[in-house]
Amino acid sequence: MMRSNTIWMRERRVSWLMAIGCLVSITACDNEPEGPPDAGPCTPGTRGCECRSDGTCDTYAGLPMTCMDGVCIETELPEPGELNGECSATIPCGTYNGEQLTCIDGTCQLSDCLSGTTNCPCGVYGACDDADARCEEAYCRLQDCTPGTAGCVCDSTGACEGGLECDDGYCSLGARMELVVSSPDVRSCEVLLADPDEAIGTVLYASSVTGRDDRQGDRFAVAWFSNTDAAFAPGALKIELASPTASAANLVVVESTCYDRLGQEVAGAEVGLGD
Repeated sequence: MMRSNTIWMRERRVSWLMAIGCLVSITACDNEPEGPPDAGPCTPGTRGCECRSDGTCDTYAGLPMTCMDGVCIETELPEPGELNGECSATIPCGTYNGEQLTCIDGTCQLSDCLSGTTNCPCGVYGACDDADARCEEAYCRLQDCTPGTAGCVCDSTGACEGGLECDDGYCSLGARMELVVSSPDVRSCEVLLADPDEAIGTVLYASSVTGRDDRQGDRFAVAWFSNTDAAFAPGALKIELASPTASAANLVVVESTCYDRLGQEVAGAEVGLGD
């Protein structure tokens, strides 16, 4: 009888210890645990662990994993027509957070905030162009930067230094200037700028316009049109310089052509650089 009680107590003790073990580590009692098995310290770059210091991860299921919020997760490739997804003449782009996407070089992009650019959506696999930026909440954000400086969060007063603009809580990468159209009859324009210093970083298109831009050497071309039958509002098109130290001193409009609502050239219409 004593032996049976002892065995029973041991069995109860083992069951109790197993229950405690399950509470401390739920996956220890899961027959099909999520994520990689626990084989010791979490190795940076592996699934479910922190990303490597350069923001990269290993491959999983044949694809590079995505570094998101500092952790390597399985990549979900975008569908055609989605942000960063495939597009073509037969595959139109949809919208992203309410903004119309544009087909640029075969992928759907925000025309004024190309994926991978600082403070813009992350690229595929969580990629960011700037080595000091990481993908946080699906946007490329600079790390360890000083509030109020280029690309960083605005300071406590909502301002940025050096004349940079505070936009949605983050400082612009460089100073901004407007492309100004002289005639209210204009509905679309094409402009070629000389930019020998490569001062232009990006072009910011308001939601009221659709545009494309491209660089060939020291020439920078921009084409845009109004989404409605209305004149361009102030601030519809802005150029953001590439950095706080970039200068627009040598930025010049070489030629421009503008058209009216019927697609006819508007005589005398000009495009200039404003503040």
